[in-house]
Amino acid sequence: MLNFDSDWRWLIDREDSPWYPTMRLFRQSKYVGKQIVPTKPVKYVLAQLNIYKQLLI
Repeated sequence: MLNFDSDWRWLIDREDSPWYPTMRLFRQSKYVGKQIVPTKPVKYVLAQLNIYKQLLI
């Protein structure tokens, strides 16, 4: 998870990276101090697990 003001290497307004094509990027939408509430990454991972689980059935 990238902080809201991540540096140039992670580009802006993208969820992917040309350097790591299979990696999905998540970033904070605003500064929240040291607290990180990663709802979007958690929802994404849970959805992916659900898809994987359905493929196994």
